[in-house]
Amino acid sequence: MSRLVVFDFDGTITRSDSMLALARYRYGLAGYLIRMTLLVPWFFFYTLGFYPNQRFKERFLRLFFGGMKAEAFNKLCEKFLHDRLKYLLRLSAVCCMEKHQQAGDRVLVITASAENWVQPWCEESGVECLASRLEVTDGVITGKLIGKNCYGKEKVRRLLEVACPEEYDALVVYGDSQGDHALGEMATQYFYNYFK
Repeated sequence: MSRLVVFDFDGTITRSDSMLALARYRYGLAGYLIRMTLLVPWFFFYTLGFYPNQRFKERFLRLFFGGMKAEAFNKLCEKFLHDRLKYLLRLSAVCCMEKHQQAGDRVLVITASAENWVQPWCEESGVECLASRLEVTDGVITGKLIGKNCYGKEKVRRLLEVACPEEYDALVVYGDSQGDHALGEMATQYFYNYFK
């Protein structure tokens, strides 16, 4: 049997948050900073634990991408993937992922980032992707998520929808944040901040 191997995306495979990078890619540095200032009060309450992770994320998504046609948004994600995302990658993490693939392990990326830009990268890399899903109404991005943000215990739930860890020799998890600890707690091996 092979191992079941899970990689977080932002901060583990990448050096920084890809959602923030996508927002900056769309608006440029000046436009990005102007919009970020509007989030400062909410970020303050979020860091104090008074504003839920998912609500803060949806506020961010509405501000930067809400009202955008889904087709245009997906084209933006595709351009971002080829123009910018490759420069955010940690080569050591990508190399590690490829070694697991070569060893015959089943490799998944489980991330709170949206599938619109992570899944195409995963498909190109030959690994499975479980990610947050953006709500689309009448062909337009609303800024809301479908279901829960793929973070913390939701990562565990999503993994168990598609795999049974007991059927593998081991569950190996690579992560870098609090959002990965729930997966790490059930892992045979948990590599935290391994690539930094």
